[in-house]
Amino acid sequence: MPVFADHSQSEDKISIASDSRSPWSVEVMEGSGARVAVLGDTIKHFPAGQLSAFDISAASVSKEDIQVHIVSPAKRPVSYQLTESGEGVYRVAFVTTEVGSYVVDVAVAGQKVQGSPFIAKAYDAGLIRVSDVPNGVVGQPCQFRVDASQAGEGQLEISINDGEVPNHVQVLGGGRCLVSFTPDTAKLHTIDIKVR
Repeated sequence: MPVFADHSQSEDKISIASDSRSPWSVEVMEGSGARVAVLGDTIKHFPAGQLSAFDISAASVSKEDIQVHIVSPAKRPVSYQLTESGEGVYRVAFVTTEVGSYVVDVAVAGQKVQGSPFIAKAYDAGLIRVSDVPNGVVGQPCQFRVDASQAGEGQLEISINDGEVPNHVQVLGGGRCLVSFTPDTAKLHTIDIKVR
């Protein structure tokens, strides 16, 4: 059975050489599932307590046709602003305070977009605790502890002196780890921890 996909709204002719009834005309209409995409990393991962935003790309759709529902980890609705940021592109901006998983439901003209509802995870890097940081000695291993158990989900990126000094991370579980490095020069070493 022949199958085709057409992405334009027009009338197409289909010819099949072995059939005397050919060609047939097939009218192609714009469907309710018009090309819609949710864009931006925020739909997956974002910092709590800061303005966050993601975009909805929906050509030939008005702002009134877009429905968004954001629910916090405590099951409370999150308010947001929906603005048109370009032709057929709409920005959803919001601020959250809770660390955890948010449910983001996006629909256009009553139809859920592909992938919706999305699970977006909020983190707070300010809740990462570093402890047991000793003074180091050149050529001897130095260890410290990192506790990100209250900071939310995310990938920790740990660097020492902007990545100039290699380090090793031992995962202890429950959002905690032990980091070790060996200083190679006698100078102040800066530990930088980011959440990705």
